[in-house]
Amino acid sequence: MNLNKAICVLTKSPLFKDLVKEVKSKKKKINCFCIQNARPYFVVGLSERLSKPILVITSNEKESLRVFRNIKALTKNSQFLPFLETDTSDLASVPLRIRSLNALRQNENIITVGSINAAMQKLPSFKKLSMPITYKTNETVDFAKISKELTDLGYGREYQVEARGQFSIRGNIIDIFSPQAQHPVRLEFFGDSLESIRAFELLTQQSVENKKRATIYPCKAEESDSALPLSVFDYLSKNGLVVFSEREQVKEEAKQFNEHWQSFFNFKQQEMDLLDLATKKIDFYFDFKPLKIAPGKLENTKKVLKNYSDEGLMLLFSLSDKGRLERTADILKEWGYKGYPLTPKIDLIPPVWALTTSNYTGGFSFPAARFVFITDSDLYVSYGKKIQTSLRGLSRPISSFSEIKPGDYVVHITHGIANYLGLAQKTIQGITREYMLLAYASKDLLLVPTTQLNRVGKYIGAGKKKPKITRLGGIDWPRTKARIKKSVEKLALNLLELYSKRQKTSGFAFLKDTVWQAQLEESFPFNETAGQQESIIKIKQDMESDKPMDRLVCADVGYGKTEIALRAAFKAILDSKQVMFLCPTTILAEQHYNTARARLNPYPVSIAMLSRFKTKSEQKSIVNDFNKGVVDLLIGTHRILQPDLIPKNLGLLIIDEEQRFGVGHKEKIKELRTNVDVLTLTATPIPRTLQMALSGIKDISLISTPPENRQPIATHVGPFNKKLAKEAIISEISRAGQVFFVHNDIKTIDIVARDLATMIPDAKIAVAHGRLSERKLEEVMIDFWHKKYDVLVSTTIIESGLDIPTANTLIIDKAENLGLAQLYQIRGRIGRSEKKAYAYLFFRKQPVGAAAQRLQSLAEFTELGSGFRIALADLEIRGAGNLLGAEQSGGVDAVGFDMYVTLLNEAISDIQGVKIEPPKEEREAKVSAYIPKNYISDETTRIQFYQRLASLKSLAELAEIKKELIDRFGKYPSVVVNLLRVAKNNLKNV
Repeated sequence: MNLNKAICVLTKSPLFKDLVKEVKSKKKKINCFCIQNARPYFVVGLSERLSKPILVITSNEKESLRVFRNIKALTKNSQFLPFLETDTSDLASVPLRIRSLNALRQNENIITVGSINAAMQKLPSFKKLSMPITYKTNETVDFAKISKELTDLGYGREYQVEARGQFSIRGNIIDIFSPQAQHPVRLEFFGDSLESIRAFELLTQQSVENKKRATIYPCKAEESDSALPLSVFDYLSKNGLVVFSEREQVKEEAKQFNEHWQSFFNFKQQEMDLLDLATKKIDFYFDFKPLKIAPGKLENTKKVLKNYSDEGLMLLFSLSDKGRLERTADILKEWGYKGYPLTPKIDLIPPVWALTTSNYTGGFSFPAARFVFITDSDLYVSYGKKIQTSLRGLSRPISSFSEIKPGDYVVHITHGIANYLGLAQKTIQGITREYMLLAYASKDLLLVPTTQLNRVGKYIGAGKKKPKITRLGGIDWPRTKARIKKSVEKLALNLLELYSKRQKTSGFAFLKDTVWQAQLEESFPFNETAGQQESIIKIKQDMESDKPMDRLVCADVGYGKTEIALRAAFKAILDSKQVMFLCPTTILAEQHYNTARARLNPYPVSIAMLSRFKTKSEQKSIVNDFNKGVVDLLIGTHRILQPDLIPKNLGLLIIDEEQRFGVGHKEKIKELRTNVDVLTLTATPIPRTLQMALSGIKDISLISTPPENRQPIATHVGPFNKKLAKEAIISEISRAGQVFFVHNDIKTIDIVARDLATMIPDAKIAVAHGRLSERKLEEVMIDFWHKKYDVLVSTTIIESGLDIPTANTLIIDKAENLGLAQLYQIRGRIGRSEKKAYAYLFFRKQPVGAAAQRLQSLAEFTELGSGFRIALADLEIRGAGNLLGAEQSGGVDAVGFDMYVTLLNEAISDIQGVKIEPPKEEREAKVSAYIPKNYISDETTRIQFYQRLASLKSLAELAEIKKELIDRFGKYPSVVVNLLRVAKNNLKNV
């Protein structure tokens, strides 16, 4: 709610009234001297009384975001001025800057918050400032001019909108994804009349909401006129007011910014002169005091509150949500205090205590008004306030290995391995259909009706060699299938042995969630993404079952796997069970240990961390405590797999990145997992785990919904460019960030570090590699974590490491020598915050073959949630390899991985007594039935719809396809009507 009454406490104070009078009498700049937590509160008070535009300048981007969010919690009249990145992919910042500049120039009563870096960037002249376009339903629009208008605003035309800054035109439908929008919009016209505007999901391409209007913002920043370099101060109206937060820090940052960026922005002295506050300034000191409450320490809080009560002060508790508010009210009641909900009828006067909800973080006291403002972050241990998620429904179903393109090898379930030549439209006896054209041995061709695409899959072999093309109509393929099916029967038995034993074993059925479980989950600082919620529900169902859980959670780095694991761990601990959390590296174990301590701090949970960095005596003590049941949660490296550790009452085993452990470790893991619940976390699953998940032996939860404000990583692939590398490093340092520079050669890594130091003398550079002592390596990584260094030059040792939100630029030297999954994992070290992240994959030798494919795949898979697709691409590039043992490779080569999985599934189903019916042939329809190119021009999209129609399971699915076709492409022609009827008839005959 809007905290008007809290603001009134400030604005009614005599000291504040004096300040307002002084500001109104003369145009001045204010240098605010008050504690950090109170500055946003103070600025909003000024805005309430002055009714003029206010520009708040902070020393860095992080501080400007914090101030802006707190101001936004107090008033709607606020906006953020972002620093605009130098590359064109930083689209989201453009509309924010345009809105901010317009508000400042038009003398609106709005508070604009930005860093000095953002304020000093050169801007276009007023005449060149691009304005947004607004479309409204039922209005007349010149349809023919829309394409040019969007192009002029910086949009790129694509067949299908897949990212911000793109538009597409299909018949009378135009899709546009504006940089500031949560969803792209779909404009549907009848002639020049705009009939409807619909927001649609990016992943599904389907509409989710009708809208009456859509505002389309530019997605490029105009260049400033060289003769008239403007800064944000030039846009501020004559009536405007500038408030500096920590003027000296602002001036110092401006000086450094000017030095770093002079070669890029050509700053002139006038920008620096704007910060000269020697004249016409007010240095104002306001007596706010910090609180003495320690978050999460209830006894300390109780003592401080008693002092406030004895002094008769008025208190306002601001909590992040209703749940926290109710919990706080209960605690106050338990301690003998009464907190009133803040309503229009409640007056904030001493000694009233009131409670409300808002997202303000960081409390303070205002002795002059006998007022104390206490926020959520002052009372409870948390990473921050609840943040609303902006993306929804991005989960991608696991169905097919890869899209089929002309030139690919494919496998037909009846006719075998062929080469796919593309779609071909044929008219036979007056009936037109579209067919998949397959080339077999001896130049034989097969036309597969698109209604039978469920019988064709992409070929992926065990190695890199090309498959043997099948002879059409021969007996080789049926014999090969029969041979492979017989060979996988033994494999199926071996695979099922462990898992069937687990299913027959009565495991521990955990109890339903407790109040403490609910409190822990409610304290999570972010709203869970759709993928997280679904995974959490499945995991709890597994744990509450009497069958041992074995679930794989596949999600990109930073997508919330650790939070899911900690919730599962807490659930087990609350039921008196112990938990082991196995990590591949000491640094990762340390990170999980710190996270677990922060999250579980309010509860009586004993947590320990075991690694080789602990002394022998410390290790012995921890092992003894865990064996006795004193330690509830043990986090560690493979050290926790040693034979001296014998859990007293193990209930849950959590494994982070199982592919990082050796064969011996996996055998020990196998022993542990026979009768306990197992949760495996990974970003890119190894082929064995992936195959078991796709075979249905292992349960899988795929999280592809990105966290709030997470942006795709801008990825550049090209030959090594010293100038570009230098600019990337300077750019990141200038925005108070850090850089990973990966050079995977220990012999020359120090030379590279020295070259960088010569190139950028002011940068603080550290080196990390595997030949450093473990203690030294840990020191370097932790020092980098604490921002003692700007650049970390390292080998691939950072692949699994610390979560460093300030590291958002990655440079990889000789990227052609690294594997795809490894490159993807390393790229996941950056982009873990709201800042735009940049990855530069440099090669020294022109990559060819598999190396070129790897880099191309990484350049393509920049969208959020690509980890699973990367795993599949890696499987395709490298081949399935020794997937389940050397003896299986020949079978995979003979029929392809997809068919091998199908045959294995059939064998598993046979053993389990479940009959799988093969796809049935279609009934021949004597009508023209196909998707014309003038309706859906993209061949890949047509194939996708053909595949879905060929694999229909219900009339409800058919209804969804019809709805989607009309939504995305408009009213379908008669031949598509026929195609849908054919699909319906085939469904009836299944």
